[in-house]
Amino acid sequence: MLANVILAYHVPYIMVFLLCFVVLPVEYFVFWLFQKRQHFYSLKIFGQMVLANITSLIVGFMISVFIPTYGTMWKGGMSQDNIIGIFIGYIIAFFISWFIEYYVMYLFNKKSPFPKLDKTIGYANVASYFILYMITFAAILF
Repeated sequence: MLANVILAYHVPYIMVFLLCFVVLPVEYFVFWLFQKRQHFYSLKIFGQMVLANITSLIVGFMISVFIPTYGTMWKGGMSQDNIIGIFIGYIIAFFISWFIEYYVMYLFNKKSPFPKLDKTIGYANVASYFILYMITFAAILF
């Protein structure tokens, strides 16, 4: 997930923790809410989501110099511009992440496609990005 790359510059020690215990469970739960397929408890679907998020994370590291983050764009004191810049970074990362994660899930499920997979992945990312942005915002303020 690209948002972890943005967050990693400010609080790197919790990036992996957040991916495992916040991002994946939230996205998996939202996926279930919108799909309600009998495969909800399937390790196969969860594994695909893990792979999709890891792919997004790897791409995030490769393009992180182009995305506004706390560590790459601003040096010095806290200002409203920092928070706005990080928010812009999250928006950019959100759309890139949405595309990557959708494409990975689509490739794995070509034979048995999920209905409205693009919207489902989008909603799952909205939920996880919102939580990660709030964590970033709290980390900056405190």
